[in-house]
Amino acid sequence: MKLELDRKYYLRFSDFDKFSNIKPSSVLDIFQDIASAHAELLGIGFNALDSKNLLWVVARTKFETVKNPEKYSEIKMKTWPLEPKGLICRREYLMTDKDGGILIKGSSDWLIIDKSTRKPVKPDGIYPENSEFLTDCMTEERLRRIKPAERFDRTFEITPAFSYADINGHVNNIKYADMAFDALNPKNSKLKTFQIDYHNEIKPYEKLILSVFEENGRAVINGETEGCEKAYTCEVVF
Repeated sequence: MKLELDRKYYLRFSDFDKFSNIKPSSVLDIFQDIASAHAELLGIGFNALDSKNLLWVVARTKFETVKNPEKYSEIKMKTWPLEPKGLICRREYLMTDKDGGILIKGSSDWLIIDKSTRKPVKPDGIYPENSEFLTDCMTEERLRRIKPAERFDRTFEITPAFSYADINGHVNNIKYADMAFDALNPKNSKLKTFQIDYHNEIKPYEKLILSVFEENGRAVINGETEGCEKAYTCEVVF
């Protein structure tokens, strides 16, 4: 059994920013949608894990923009998991135009979390028996933590509200990208690479302090709660 899924998507007006570049949050939204759909088809989706008091949590996502998609265009998405290593369930993504031209390549690391302990558990036997894992990596072979910023140039405060939360009750991963770009307020949003590392879950109405570092086309946005608990780190290379 080959573990891959292909789907068509149609990009909307709201998927693009004022520079006509696709928003990182829109890319993450599509990644999340096709990953969730594939998990459901494999019998390891939200309901299946919830019945075992478990849930999927994305720990890290990175993507590379090869070519910016066109507004209102049809795109093709493909996703596949790699064979789990330790606690990590790696998943790959490939976005192409309708003719097969590569637009965006991405990867993400997922964890299975025990809802009672909030600790990760080993994904032993999570995928169906006789699964044929693909081995193609869309980014680097191993996703590495974002290199810390040498300093921070400014801060930005934001309080996620009810609409930021997902079915798990915490701020959804795609919202972190929007918050990062709100803090960054770039003069040009044409990305080369985007990575986001998630450290701790955030609940609605928890104030976040976002610290921004920019130098030579690289930006790092660090998000912490008022209590100095690290929430996430985002790296953007233009």
